[in-house]
Amino acid sequence: MVDVLGDIISDDAKGDPDGGQLSNKQYDDLFAALRSELYLGVSTFSLLNFLVKLMHLKMLNKWTNKSFDELLKLLKLAFPKIDLVESHYEAKKLMMKMGLGYRSIHVCKNDYALFWKENSLKETCLACSESRWKLQSDKRLGKNVPHKVLCYFPVGPRLKQLFATLKITKFMRWHSMGKSKDNDVMRHPVDGKAWQEFDKHHP
Repeated sequence: MVDVLGDIISDDAKGDPDGGQLSNKQYDDLFAALRSELYLGVSTFSLLNFLVKLMHLKMLNKWTNKSFDELLKLLKLAFPKIDLVESHYEAKKLMMKMGLGYRSIHVCKNDYALFWKENSLKETCLACSESRWKLQSDKRLGKNVPHKVLCYFPVGPRLKQLFATLKITKFMRWHSMGKSKDNDVMRHPVDGKAWQEFDKHHP
């Protein structure tokens, strides 16, 4: 975790004229969680390590947000000295600082369209006229629930993180640095004429 945070912060600091002092403030919570012992005398887990592993289990086993919140409450009752976050929402906010967030986009019930960009405020699908929301039998819930939600993981931040990670950077740049020196040998599409032609047109 130290290496991961170090890579992210050093990459962010490159664009900071003050040597990274301003951009590092956003990571204070992450470093505090990384330095905190889960409880006294335990060096195996930091608070951040434990939280990341919990979130990983949630994803692998498809726990609902509510079940995750209930688990956090139980852990806090059973182990009052553990300074865990209060809810899935707070855990997700912490993970987003590491570049692990996503954007939720509502989807038409019949998969015709996304309620996104210029259609983000529409209540019905433009193609099939189906409602964006499930019908609520209990109005006390006070919140509309969409039929379907697409989790969109933006490519840009993830590529940035891959290039920021020292061990992975060389593999990310291989297609540029590892070209075959023999013009008659093709060991990767980068050695092919199509790729070279593309590079000429889009330097």
